[in-house]
Amino acid sequence: MAFATRKTKSSILKKYISYYYFHSARKQNQSEEIVFYPNTINAITIYQKSKLTFGENWSVAEVTKDKTYNSYYSGLNKQFKISKMKSPFNKLGIAFKPLGINSFLDSPLATLISKTNDKSFNYFDNSIKSTIIEVFNTCDFDKKIDLLDSYFITKLNDFEDTILQSAIEIIKKSNEKYKVSELSELCFTTQKTLNRKFKKHLNCTIKEYLDIAQFRKSFNYYQNLEKPNKLVDLAYEFNYYDQAELSNRFRQITGVNPKKLFKNTQKFGDVNLFWNKGI
Repeated sequence: MAFATRKTKSSILKKYISYYYFHSARKQNQSEEIVFYPNTINAITIYQKSKLTFGENWSVAEVTKDKTYNSYYSGLNKQFKISKMKSPFNKLGIAFKPLGINSFLDSPLATLISKTNDKSFNYFDNSIKSTIIEVFNTCDFDKKIDLLDSYFITKLNDFEDTILQSAIEIIKKSNEKYKVSELSELCFTTQKTLNRKFKKHLNCTIKEYLDIAQFRKSFNYYQNLEKPNKLVDLAYEFNYYDQAELSNRFRQITGVNPKKLFKNTQKFGDVNLFWNKGI
């Protein structure tokens, strides 16, 4: 298996794109299983010569005979997902910041996403195809990034929602566990208006986003500690009521208790990308 992450070189795109990642396996007739967890960073994944099928909390990538490229959008998942990939496979990921993808769309995100388990996302397919062919045909990572940067620069639009952007920034900068009413007041708007904006442009409710953000901030923080803290300290650092609440929330989101989760988690690439290779 080969895995690499790279940052965009563009100072303009850094506002919207967190990183690109490249993941492949060349051996025939093997499989790899990854467990990944809710994140406010969300990605489009493009597979070369593989197609995904989906269940409620899983997906399977199987090799296709035709020379196709299939695109999928992860969205803001509320619980863990299991991804099984049958080799050989070759995939590219574009990881967007919370509202990043909206700056490349001409329609609200919620109108472009399937309401079923199927995560297929064909919005960019026609315009990005020639770029993707070149990206998969080169082994030079600098060239890959240049190609992707050039494409996304041409797709930038003037998306702006100051209320929603303010809410996302408030959540990002604080470990406070906000209530929906408190966040709405800080953004000088009503709960109804703010919730409508979250659903329209992030395809989730405010409460769902707050839960994902709190989990992901505490999860990343623990993973990056040189010497792990006690779980009770982690709970208080991120405003869980106590260790029991943290453990319950983590178990609801990840399917396992925090100790088992942290024991099996691996870092992929040079960014805050933490997956489990099966638990």
